Amino acid sequence: IRNLTRFYNEKAKPYLYNGRMTSGQIIESGVDYFERRDKEGKIGLSRLLYSYWEKDDGKVAIIANPTEQFIVTNVEGKEITVAPLDAVLVQC
Repeated sequence: IRNLTRFYNEKAKPYLYNGRMTSGQIIESGVDYFERRDKEGKIGLSRLLYSYWEKDDGKVAIIANPTEQFIVTNVEGKEITVAPLDAVLVQC
């Protein structure tokens, strides 16, 4: 939570507060599977959480990594590494 709070206050706030959510390319990150509690079977969840935002000075992808592993992905042609339990802001 400390990492995400710092990220919000230092980098993402201008977009989340004054920007608007928009669309962008799908960010591939692999899938982790978890046992379901409500019924039998497993559910697959993306390893990275992301959204695209824009305001007057441009568009960004905000990417959060809730896992305990480094994840490398591709965003708009750029290779990005997201640290464990942290987030990044990528200019698009």
